[in-house]
Amino acid sequence: MVLYAALTTIPQLLDRLIVGREYDLAVQYGEVENPQIVTYVGAAISVVLVGASVLILGKLLRRVLLRPSLLALALITIVLSLLVFHGADGITLPFVAVNLVAFAALSTLRPDLSDLRVFAHVGAVIAVGSILLAVISPEIAYRSGSLGGVDTKAIIGTGILAGPYPSSNNLGMSMALALPFVFLIPGRKLRAFELAAMALALIMSASRSSIAAVLAAGLAILILKGVRAGIERRVAYQFGMVVVGLIAALTPWFVTSRGLFTNRGAIWIGSRELLIERDWLAGVGTAAYALEGSVNQASGVLAPGGHNVLLHYWVVAGLPGLVAMAVLLLAIMRAGQWSLETSLVPAGFVLTLMVLAAVEMPLRPDFIIAPAWVAAPAVAVLLAAAKQERLDRLALSPRLDWQRRSRRQV
Repeated sequence: MVLYAALTTIPQLLDRLIVGREYDLAVQYGEVENPQIVTYVGAAISVVLVGASVLILGKLLRRVLLRPSLLALALITIVLSLLVFHGADGITLPFVAVNLVAFAALSTLRPDLSDLRVFAHVGAVIAVGSILLAVISPEIAYRSGSLGGVDTKAIIGTGILAGPYPSSNNLGMSMALALPFVFLIPGRKLRAFELAAMALALIMSASRSSIAAVLAAGLAILILKGVRAGIERRVAYQFGMVVVGLIAALTPWFVTSRGLFTNRGAIWIGSRELLIERDWLAGVGTAAYALEGSVNQASGVLAPGGHNVLLHYWVVAGLPGLVAMAVLLLAIMRAGQWSLETSLVPAGFVLTLMVLAAVEMPLRPDFIIAPAWVAAPAVAVLLAAAKQERLDRLALSPRLDWQRRSRRQV
């Protein structure tokens, strides 16, 4: 997880320091190449991330690194990871490879719930670093164009904090997704400090979707806390997930105003029109959201993504992409029930993620984005932990014990 945070944050910060804020959109769309040092640093972190993942998988499988099959896996994934920061359009295979290997390694771990507090610690470091950067070098820390005048979107002051990231929404989503894990920290003073730091960074980012996600998840958690632990709380959680899931799935299809949610309406309408006019079954590929892509031409808005997880993958990967992402989101929502009787932190994270999935892109298996440092590892760990909990519950069930005794007698 720390390596994921390094991969999504350090190269971005170097970009800001070397290239500057005014070229954020140009870098984002490939009009300006990343400086070589950024490419090398990103590739180096990718190699370490993939190497660590392969080591974890190798230990799990009780194999040595010299075994041909594992050595081939390591070689292939390391070569692919070196291409992560390649500037060519449409090259998503390296991102998929890095995410897949790291995801597989994380899903083999069996962490205790308290281990997840590391997400809060890393989030606090990014928050404090972003705030300090705003004091030391505001022209780098704040979003391009938000200084020197009054930005109507700003909540504190006149600028919008983006920290090391090209977009303030990236910082906001990172803070929103890491916030629930603060409540796993045992020390009151440290918990209060990290909560205050991330909350301040979130507000300074003026990411309204992230703030709304935190408030909605917080309200839902308060309701769940008032429900008696056990079957009643599980039913209440599942009902909430149904509501959030429907909102995530249906929001882009009922919006008619192009200016809604800071032009997200235009992106959704353009994406819908593209699906209807082109190919709703096979999709139109990742180029749909490129600078000269079909969605940008249809919407008239710069759209690096669909601003809705389900709609985005329907556009780029067709019906199979929509089904695959829907299955993943359903699995994530189910995994949020882990430790529901004793802790509501996993549920809080999943609720926040699902609200963001309706209007942002917090989770992209085919790309390594800023919030991935918390979203991807947390999802992998929660899925693995939830599966293990189900297996443990099954192992203790009287029915299974009766079946075992019957087989032994036979």
